[in-house]
Amino acid sequence: MNEINESGSIKSSGIISNGVNLLYIANARMPTEKAHGLQIAKMCEAFAKQGAKVTLVIPTRKNALKGDLFSYYNVAKTFSVVELPVKDTVRFGKIGFIIQSILFSFAVRKYVEKNANADYIFTRDLLPALGLRNANQPVCLEVHFLPNWSMKKIGRVFRNFKKIVSTNVWNKETLVELGIPK
Repeated sequence: MNEINESGSIKSSGIISNGVNLLYIANARMPTEKAHGLQIAKMCEAFAKQGAKVTLVIPTRKNALKGDLFSYYNVAKTFSVVELPVKDTVRFGKIGFIIQSILFSFAVRKYVEKNANADYIFTRDLLPALGLRNANQPVCLEVHFLPNWSMKKIGRVFRNFKKIVSTNVWNKETLVELGIPK
């Protein structure tokens, strides 16, 4: 059941509680000087503070920033980090990022199948989410933008996710119009 509240955020449904195993999948260089890195770290910290056992799963990436993400973002070491070995092709521009995203998605699927016993998988990245739609664990997708697909296709694909978090009202309204329950 996908639930989106009036502000475009996920409805509180008691998912995050003591003992829940949560995988947070992020196709991001961590730490990063970009805002999404702080948001990812703070989300993991917040889930852990709610009692979840959180594992942040990220790709290995070349990184000029030294130190761990906990000290970089000044977040508590309340979650673990797993780096999946993925060829870093991002330096080749848009096509490199697409290739890296596909490779990361395959690595995530393999990791989930072999190692993870997550109760929930949370991600802000559509490609890994699509690769996990048929996994045994429910996937929650945080939507920052809707893909440039037909509305019918968006509705059909997004119905497969257990939960959807919309970061803005426009996305929320569009998803509701497509039949995704509030």
